[in-house]
Amino acid sequence: MKPIGVDEARWDSITKGVSSSTTNIGRIKDLTFKKTDLTPFTTFNEVLEHFNKSIAKLKDFTRTDASKMEQAAKNKVQDDAREAGAIQAGGMMK
Repeated sequence: MKPIGVDEARWDSITKGVSSSTTNIGRIKDLTFKKTDLTPFTTFNEVLEHFNKSIAKLKDFTRTDASKMEQAAKNKVQDDAREAGAIQAGGMMK
């Protein structure tokens, strides 16, 4: 019979890849214009700041989500081990 359950090492590898997937997304620096009063350019740095805040939130979310997925795999491995022990002992978990 083929083994079933979570391959924890593979799962950790995947979640670590997800966690680090946003690492190379960097902050965009403000742009300096010598002189302009054209609206698209006067608000450009506000747009960049909003973008940078969004990237920071994305990075935090990605790390937190990957961490939760790592914990879910650990919980599943522990549950499987308890269940296997109960089955081998001749009883079922309640």
